[in-house]
Amino acid sequence: MLTDKLPTVALSNPKRGPIHIDERCFPTLHMALAEEKFIEIFSLSQDPELAEAGGGHGQKGVDFQRYWAILRIFELKQDGSTDFLLLFESIQDVAEFDSETAPSRVDIYQIKKKDSGEWSFNELTGLLKPDGRTKKKVFPTLSKVGKSPLGKLYKAGLAVQHLEANAHFVSNAGCDLPLVTSGSASALLKCLASELDASHALPLAEGLALLHAAPGEVPDLKRLALRKTTLHPDDPHLMALGAATAYLSKHLPASAGQAKAFVDALFAQLSALGRQTQPVVSFEELRRQRGYSMAELNSALADLKGVPDLKSYLDKVLDGLLLEGLAPLRRISIDVGVTKYFSAVVSGTWGGDELALIDECAKAAPPLLASSSLLPALEAETARIAASHPAFKNTEVFAYLLIQVTKNAAA
Repeated sequence: MLTDKLPTVALSNPKRGPIHIDERCFPTLHMALAEEKFIEIFSLSQDPELAEAGGGHGQKGVDFQRYWAILRIFELKQDGSTDFLLLFESIQDVAEFDSETAPSRVDIYQIKKKDSGEWSFNELTGLLKPDGRTKKKVFPTLSKVGKSPLGKLYKAGLAVQHLEANAHFVSNAGCDLPLVTSGSASALLKCLASELDASHALPLAEGLALLHAAPGEVPDLKRLALRKTTLHPDDPHLMALGAATAYLSKHLPASAGQAKAFVDALFAQLSALGRQTQPVVSFEELRRQRGYSMAELNSALADLKGVPDLKSYLDKVLDGLLLEGLAPLRRISIDVGVTKYFSAVVSGTWGGDELALIDECAKAAPPLLASSSLLPALEAETARIAASHPAFKNTEVFAYLLIQVTKNAAA
């Protein structure tokens, strides 16, 4: 029959089992399937056994994870990815979806900083090292495997049913595990668990099989990767800065000098996402609370593109104000306010009070363009605006007002 060749999709019904539906018969089917995926993602994010919140190395370990995420973001951008969504501290350390709106794949990352040595088979799996010295077979136990790094990671990937899922163990230290060909996984930046020699792959598979709901299922070791990052745990900022500088130098050369401000702002934004602990009731809330997307990155880069010219114009205006009598030390304080403004531009995040201040400054700016003596006019308007915005320093209000004046002059 012709209908036997039509593309179908299986939906789950707890009473009747799988129902196969022709996708072309229902225009809204793909929307329903996408919604089903988001419901599953939200459900998994609420399972504390699938999270890896906080890491095991305190704040230094958490910072390491965030800087690794910055490297990953620029790697995705350099590789030409058209979309992504990263969720932090929801499904392991980072869950990377290939699309913000219609995901088909998720890569789950557990990111571990190690101060010395390499990762042993026992540390990774909870299993004894297969050294061949004991003749008595030691069977894996669910409690040990389930609590191990690779066990937790594999379990997270196994829980995903509506997306293609791959799991990645990432560390600055290598994994001291022999490969089926020769050499060790510790010498590679990436290898699959399926590439380990049989003496390690077989017991690993036996252990991970305990995590499957149905007995007898064979774990797919090709979906479990061991990765070694060159990110240094004692100075992760340097490499993240290098990645941002390399990208900006190639694609936004005029903004390359803003790389440090961009990385610092991005790090602050990602750190805030990882610290969110408020309960959420939907995927959309989860996405707002813990997610970072390609759309947000592109928006930040677009904002960054306009910074160099505006900053250049602003410096010229400030030089002129010095000639009008602006005190040099006051200019330094104003520069601090300018930096605060552009940092928020780079990160794409504004507080409600800040937006209200910017809005009032934008309204006050046009009349100031006609002032024959700009400095006294700015000082007077700053005093007026600052009175209704007590959360901001006078020099910050001056800086925000001056930025709006400069933007109007350059328009």
